[in-house]
Amino acid sequence: MENRYEMACYSDLDINILKTTTLTEEEKEIIAALKATQKDRAYSIVIEELYKFNKNNYSTTDIAEIYKVSTRQIQKIFKELGINRGKVQAQTVSAINKDAEKLSRTYKNTLFEKLIENELSEASLEVQIRHQLDMSLKEALPNCEIIIGISSMEFSRDNINAPIIIIDNNFLYKYIVEIIKDGSNKKSNNKKKEQNKLSRAVYKGYTLFKLDILHYYNSKDEAAFKFEKEIKNRLLNILEDIVTEVKVGTSVTKLQ
Repeated sequence: MENRYEMACYSDLDINILKTTTLTEEEKEIIAALKATQKDRAYSIVIEELYKFNKNNYSTTDIAEIYKVSTRQIQKIFKELGINRGKVQAQTVSAINKDAEKLSRTYKNTLFEKLIENELSEASLEVQIRHQLDMSLKEALPNCEIIIGISSMEFSRDNINAPIIIIDNNFLYKYIVEIIKDGSNKKSNNKKKEQNKLSRAVYKGYTLFKLDILHYYNSKDEAAFKFEKEIKNRLLNILEDIVTEVKVGTSVTKLQ
C-alpha cells in the first residue's frame, strides 16, 4: 500500500527550508525519540520534515497542502507528536526573540511529556534522562554553564552513562550518572568491577551516581506514572545532591 507521505511534492522553497533549517543536538534527540515511539504511523517517515516546517512557522494548512491531506489530519498528527500549536501560541512564536530560551524550554518539555505517555525504548529513555538532567540543572543553577556529555566507553562498557560538567565562574564540577539496565552491579561477583568503576571515576575527578532503570521496565503501572515514580523521582534525588554540592562548593576543581 502506497504511503502518501512518501509521495509529497515539495516546492523549491520547501526544499530550501528543509535543507537550511539547523537542528540542535537536543532537537535531533527529540526527533529520534519521536520516530521511535511513532514508528508504526504512516507519517513517521516525515517527522523531521514536519518538525522543520513547524519550526519555520508553516501553518497546518500549508503543511496539509504539501502532503495532500486535510488540515485536521495535520492538527491530529501535531497533537500526537506534542507539537500542537494554537493561535495564541503561534502569535507567541512570531515574537520568539523576546523570550527565546523560555519558549524553547517550554516547547521541548511539551514534546518530552508527550513521549512518556507510552512505554519508552532504552534509547528513548536515555534521551528523556538527559533531558531531565539538562533542564533541571539549568533551572536550579541559572548562572552556571551546564554540559551533559555522551556515554563514555572508557568509564563503563556495561551500562549507559551521562557525564555532567558544571562550570561556576572559575570552578569546575564533574559528575557521572550511570544508567543501570541489567542488574549486574548487584551480583556479588561483580563487586570488584564496580569498585574499579568507582576508582576510575574518582581518578578522573568525577563523583559517581547510579540510576537503576530496571524498576521502570519491571513495573506494570501506566507509562507516565511509572516514569514519574521510577525515573524522575530517583533523578531528583541525584539532582538535589549535585545542586547542593555546587552551591556549597564541595568536590570542586579550580580552573587555571
